[in-house]
Amino acid sequence: MNHPKHDNWIMKILAAFTKHNPKFERYRPEKEDAFRYKTNGKIIIAVVADGITRDPIGIKTRPEFSDKKAMKETASNYPRPSPAKIAANLFCESFIEYSENKKINGILVKESLLFANEQIYEKLNKKLKVDYLENDFAACVGSAGLIGDNVLHCGYVADCGVCVFRNGKIAFITPNEGPDNRIDKVVREKYNTGFNYPKGRRIIRSLYRNNPKEPLSYGAFTGEDNALHFIRTYEFRLNDRDIVMFYSDGMTSFINTEEFSRNLNNLESYIDDNLDKIAGAEATLVAILI
Repeated sequence: MNHPKHDNWIMKILAAFTKHNPKFERYRPEKEDAFRYKTNGKIIIAVVADGITRDPIGIKTRPEFSDKKAMKETASNYPRPSPAKIAANLFCESFIEYSENKKINGILVKESLLFANEQIYEKLNKKLKVDYLENDFAACVGSAGLIGDNVLHCGYVADCGVCVFRNGKIAFITPNEGPDNRIDKVVREKYNTGFNYPKGRRIIRSLYRNNPKEPLSYGAFTGEDNALHFIRTYEFRLNDRDIVMFYSDGMTSFINTEEFSRNLNNLESYIDDNLDKIAGAEATLVAILI
């Protein structure tokens, strides 16, 4: 049952943070997640972005994580400032810029995501001569939404997500549409290469990213028009005391666990105690109590 809103009911930001996996600290000098939110208590706009990792300058073959020396060299040659971080920040700022002070609905979510994608093109990639390697698009993936009148309107691309906890259990969650592990296998079999090699990265980024004609393709906010085909939008009616979460892929190792559900009232301290369980280098979360 949906309970009526009290006139003085105020939605509350439970947590808003980016955390870093200590295992990656020495090898990922640039932090590339971003988040923003804006609220007047009755309406909340929230957005999370994950900048897409860049190629290091002058290093063609990606080393194995176990090769500490090569990993340090890769980190020292990573572009600074990172175009991925710049794209993630721009995406978040643009989503809020377009969506604030407008009537909340699902159409506005999609329009705001498209506007953010257009800003990435106009401000970062319009004059870029793309080679899909060191000069790849500055880009990110992301999830975002608008909450008002007990309704969540949200959208996302790839492996950032949105979920709703109700009475300690997941009542709604967006499907993960991040890069399919089968892509690298297909590329190895078809082209005799893989993502760790320049030829493989160029093939994957040019043929399997934002390509609606390719069944294994995944989406990204690169500024390309074809990103439109990979935007997913949802509407979900909320109850009082629901918890809405916008998150990057680093949180996926936590979201579906019972331990996470038991710590909904102390999310940041729980993640601080489990940083080594982050899926990858970073995890970003914006959590809202309805």
